Amino acid sequence: MFHFHKGDIRERAVHFFRYLVAVCLQFDKDNISERAVRLLKRIIDDPQFTPDQVAKQSKAAMSMCLWVRAMDTYAKVSKVSADAVPPGEHAEIQAAEPDCARTQLHMRTYTHVCT
Repeated sequence: MFHFHKGDIRERAVHFFRYLVAVCLQFDKDNISERAVRLLKRIIDDPQFTPDQVAKQSKAAMSMCLWVRAMDTYAKVSKVSADAVPPGEHAEIQAAEPDCARTQLHMRTYTHVCT
């Protein structure tokens, strides 16, 4: 039988949470397999797997629910957009991304200065 002090459990929970956040931040969302999307479908389609329902149990679980749903949506949208964009135009889109990021940064800075 294990005997944990409350401090031990909290410390383990903090370490696990940090690990989980790191995994989510480093997750390769651009290479989600079709198999993973199919396996997640059962969970995503469950009427109890909504942020509102999950939040009744835990705010951390609600965050994970939101993240899982976002990754599912991202996988679906990126597949549709990859199919819609002709292969030669991918380079043009990638070349425009730094300009887009720079513009967004300027917009955030401008919005912050104006408020």
